[in-house]
Amino acid sequence: MAKGVIKGQTGGMGNSVFVSTNTPANTTKVGDTISISGNLTPDITEGDTVNFDIVQGPPDPTGLPSEVASNVTLSAKGELITTNRSGTITIAAGQSKVIRGTLTIDGKINVTGGALIISGNVTIDGKIEGNAGGFITLDNGVKVDGKVETISCKVLAVKACTVDGKISSNGDTTVRICNNSIKGKLEVTNAGTCMASGNVVDGQSTLPANTVPCA
Repeated sequence: MAKGVIKGQTGGMGNSVFVSTNTPANTTKVGDTISISGNLTPDITEGDTVNFDIVQGPPDPTGLPSEVASNVTLSAKGELITTNRSGTITIAAGQSKVIRGTLTIDGKINVTGGALIISGNVTIDGKIEGNAGGFITLDNGVKVDGKVETISCKVLAVKACTVDGKISSNGDTTVRICNNSIKGKLEVTNAGTCMASGNVVDGQSTLPANTVPCA
């Protein structure tokens, strides 16, 4: 029986509970049982200590943009980040990270085939780069101090965010760029499908001929 601390989701024992562990080699899957240690019922809250048979479940995709929820199964190597972090974050194929809340990531994020979901008042004090069939979605107040650059990703979705650098997409399957403030250029080339509208772009804007307005 391992011991860990609830790091994210609060208010019950659903599949969206996230657990950290001092034995990271152990993994869990949706449906595994987490047993409560101490007088913590009826709710688990952030910071509670729990005992569990198998550690670390995948992030709950409920509420994610349709481009992500319909195309990616978040893996057992998923992680929820809700506090400040420094250094480079790399998300490889078969991995996923959900970043949400009011926090700062002081470093760059590389998505090399995995899934990245960022939502809320998150500041990325660096750049975001994606390739190798990755999934990237930024939503609802995210601020990127650097650039967002993707090559051959399955999904790039940026909505209601601020990007101080450029947004550059080349060869992505699905691109959705909606209602953002972009201080660099906006460049989308060779996209399978592209939705873009409502953006304020200080630099040059280059979009495919088949671009349609955001729904």
